[in-house]
Amino acid sequence: MVSVYGKADVNLLKESFDTLRVVHYKGSEELRVIEAKSIATVVALFPFILSDDEKRDANICAQYSQSFFVGEKPFLDFTSNTTDPSQEAIEEAS
Repeated sequence: MVSVYGKADVNLLKESFDTLRVVHYKGSEELRVIEAKSIATVVALFPFILSDDEKRDANICAQYSQSFFVGEKPFLDFTSNTTDPSQEAIEEAS
């Protein structure tokens, strides 16, 4: 099951040279069941947190309420920096 989000905010995408993808969460009514084999990649969606100044602006708050930014390959750093514990035991025994 996946959750369908809105399209990326065009202004932020353009200003960030296509690196910051901020999307709006559509809620549980946009949940979909998909074939596992159709998954091409995994992304994480992190809350798009506003600065204190932005929080004082009602228009910005309304525009980015329930918004998230896309993080591609969210666990790459973790998995690429870990080692096989059995290999460490072999090296320590040497």
